[in-house]
Formats: sequence, structure tokens, C-alpha cells
Amino acid sequence: MKVEVQSKKLVQPSAPTPNQSRKLGLSFIDDLLFSKHAGIVYYYRARESTHEIHTLQRLHRLEESLSETLALFYPLAGRYVEEGLFIDCNDQGAEVIQAKVDGTLDQLLQGDLDRDLFNSLSKFPLPAANNPLVVVQVNSFNCGGLAISLRFSHKIGDMYTMAMFMNSWATACRSGIQEVVPPNFELPSLFPVKEPALIQWPTLPFRKKFALARLKFSGQALSRLKAASNASNSSDSIANNSQSWCRFPLYDSDFGWGKPDSVSNASPPLRSVGLVDSPADGGIDAWITLNQDEMALFKQDPDIVACTS
Repeated sequence: MKVEVQSKKLVQPSAPTPNQSRKLGLSFIDDLLFSKHAGIVYYYRARESTHEIHTLQRLHRLEESLSETLALFYPLAGRYVEEGLFIDCNDQGAEVIQAKVDGTLDQLLQGDLDRDLFNSLSKFPLPAANNPLVVVQVNSFNCGGLAISLRFSHKIGDMYTMAMFMNSWATACRSGIQEVVPPNFELPSLFPVKEPALIQWPTLPFRKKFALARLKFSGQALSRLKAASNASNSSDSIANNSQSWCRFPLYDSDFGWGKPDSVSNASPPLRSVGLVDSPADGGIDAWITLNQDEMALFKQDPDIVACTS
């Protein structure tokens, strides 16, 4: 399969940000966070209700409702000013990329996963002073399915913030902006930055070859793993980075054509594990990135084979 970018544009808020809200300082919590862009991808299979809606109509409504939502989440349309540790809420906009995938969503999600292909669904912004804080990529498949990716700078919020943004955007698209509860941005005033944090983050190894796998753990399998973990004294760790987005409301993002069939993190270029709730059976989907040789051994581990599907 191949992903072909068809357009790129900046989507600005539907209404200008008031002058008194044009500068938003960071909280000390935001200042401690990694400045790179994290990413999440929502996968939507085609449904009978969407067959009558042309893909171009859906894309237009997505852009329109995004503009309306950015008027409420106005810092996300601004730019980060590192020297002053604040967000310039200048309404420059979020970047929106439209892409066409030559294949079906089932081909993407089933069988061995192609990490390079998954990465093509979610643009990783290069570091630059004036980069958008939010990058959205809408990927349409031959089957009528969609994969909507969201890349965001950790300087403007954590995963919960982004889940709320996605759910608000989905509500605006599905039911109208009047149904969206406006957010507040009080954290910087409650926990202001007193002194800039001096943290040397490691350089990501972009040139290494990594493999991606999704392992599905049922609720019963999780119980067995928990029991085995409690009985073991092993401290071995295969991943450098582990993050759990379990219990976040990720599956509530219904844009008008149903809730997502799957959600994943955007695979980072390092050994990592991303945990997301499975949409059914109380299980968990583990999205795992490892060196290619490590992945082959990991997938053959008897305990992993016994607990995954």
C-alpha cells in the first residue's frame, strides 16, 4: 500500500482570539514535558450510514468543524515561544493534511504491521520555532474507511487534553459546535513557571530500523499476566519507554459515522510500548515498537503467545 498526500493547509479558528487572551504562559507542568510532538491515530471502518456520504463531504465537514473547535481551543492554533515560555495565541492555525491510501483499512490493521506505512499516516513535524502545535492528517481508504491522526506538542497539554479536544471536535462535527462544552486554560495561573526547567532530553535514534506489532490481550489474559507478574521477581524490561492511555475516553470520538474501531499511538522511533483499551471484552491493545531482531524473538516468547490473539 502507498499513502499519497493530496493537500496541506492551515485551518484557522472560525473566530479571532480576543486580545486579552493572546498570550498564554506555560504551567510548570507543561515546562517539564517533552517538547516534541506526540501522536495518536483513530481508525474508522466504513459503515452503511456513511456509504451515502461522499468522502469529500466528510472531509469538508471535518475541516469546518475543526475551525469551529479551534475557536474554543484557541491555544492549539497558536505557536510556542520558547524564549518566553508562552503560547502566542495568534490564530495561525493547525496544519491539516489530506491523504489517500491505496488499499483498505483491513489490509492495514490485519496481519504483520508495516511500521513505515503506519508512520505515513501521521506526519511527524520537524523541529522549528514557528511550527504548528497541532497537525491533523485525514487518510481516506479505498473501502471508505478513514484514519484520522493527531500530532500535538506536549507543551500545550497531555493525552487527556488531546482526548478532550478530539471528542469536542467530533461533537462539533456530529451535532454542532453549540453542543461543545468550552474548555478553560487556568492551569498556568494556578501553577506558573518560576524558573525554566533545564532538562536534557535524549536524541531519538531516527536512523535505526524498528518493527511495529499490535498484541491483543483479553480481560482473562490480563488477569493471568497480573498473577504471573506478582509471582515473579524479574525486573527485566524490554522497552525504553512505556505509556498507558487506558481509561482515557478515546473511543468517544464519533464524528457522525460511528465510534472508532481501533486507536493507536503513533509509533515513535525508539523501543516503546503503548497501551490502549480494546473496544471490546475489557482487554488491552499493546502497540509495541522494537528493533527488528528483538521483535522476532519477542513474538515467539511462550508467555506472550499464550496470552495474546
